[in-house]
Amino acid sequence: MAKRFENHQMEVLKAAFGESENLTKEKKNELVAATGLAVEQIARWFSHRRARKRPREATEELELEYSALKQAIKPNRGDEAELKRELLGSKIGKPNYRMKTGV
Repeated sequence: MAKRFENHQMEVLKAAFGESENLTKEKKNELVAATGLAVEQIARWFSHRRARKRPREATEELELEYSALKQAIKPNRGDEAELKRELLGSKIGKPNYRMKTGV
């Protein structure tokens, strides 16, 4: 079973990821010294963190786009309601020719 990283190790890794999402050899060696983890563990942690970040960024981008589109259609909703009222008013004023008359 995989062992969880300790809090101070996670803090160091998160801080390094905040600086740069990609590792250089020098940065890996610094992190090995600072955390006591193996190079492979550090590289894997960075890889997994990048993979988890991609869908989150895509979701945020879609949410922003959705908000912008929602704001763009707001004025149209008022126009739609007004057109529906006009249509309903015109139907009430005219006889319905589809209805069968007493034959």
